[in-house]
Amino acid sequence: GIDLYVPSLPWIVHSLHASKELVQMTIASYLIGNATGPLLFGVLSDNLGRKPPLIAGLVSYIIICILIIFVLNIWALLFLRFLHGFVTGAVNVSRAMITDAFEPGPERQRMAASCVLAWSLGPVIAPFIGSSLQHYFDWQANFVFYIGYVLLLLTLVIFIPETHKTPSAITAKVAAC
Repeated sequence: GIDLYVPSLPWIVHSLHASKELVQMTIASYLIGNATGPLLFGVLSDNLGRKPPLIAGLVSYIIICILIIFVLNIWALLFLRFLHGFVTGAVNVSRAMITDAFEPGPERQRMAASCVLAWSLGPVIAPFIGSSLQHYFDWQANFVFYIGYVLLLLTLVIFIPETHKTPSAITAKVAAC
């Protein structure tokens, strides 16, 4: 959500007639959303199962990307980038699916290591992709790329089985004094 987007920051300044500082704040806005999203999606995935919040988050991510493509000012972009980060919290919580699907031991460690490797390649590859998209198209092309990527993830998620076998209903607990 960040590394692909960063090469386009100077063009966003020009496109939205915004200050460099406000455009840079779109990264902070995304990170704040990304830090708070798992608080909601974690509770939802523990109580409803992993797939429903993950699917809702991915669909929301696509909708927000579409809105960002047509954004007209920096304030809307700041707000949408916060929401963008927030719904990414659904994907962050999906890491619990590894714990659900694999018993402790070498197989879980291999799967976790594979995921870490895949996640660590993103910051290396994404700026190259983002700068190429910026060069040949415009900054909005980054969000078209995100849409395609998330559609692929969504397709995969639909076909994998639910990993949280014992979700429970969300209840409010009140402590007696």
